[in-house]
Amino acid sequence: MQFPYRLLYRAEPGLGEIKAGFAVSSKNFPRAVDRNRIKRLSREAYRLQKRELETGVLKNKTLLYLFFIYTGREILSFEEISIRVKQVLVKILQVIHEDNSPDT
Repeated sequence: MQFPYRLLYRAEPGLGEIKAGFAVSSKNFPRAVDRNRIKRLSREAYRLQKRELETGVLKNKTLLYLFFIYTGREILSFEEISIRVKQVLVKILQVIHEDNSPDT
């Protein structure tokens, strides 16, 4: 969806919950310390920016599963990661609103 992230998602009718997971390829980052740092930065960026998405999911009564896959080959700064995660969340929010819009 938004480099360096690929987002897999599934939306179902539910009570307005979000479940999120994060993955980094060991092929691109052979050292576990690098993979863990990217996941930690990604989770923190998501945590700080998920409020609007939570509101939309609760409003639409949707159960949303998100899985962020980091596809880049270098470690970005927290500011860059935060910007990219925000862009992904905005896009997924638009998709959820389109899926739940009434057909007229």
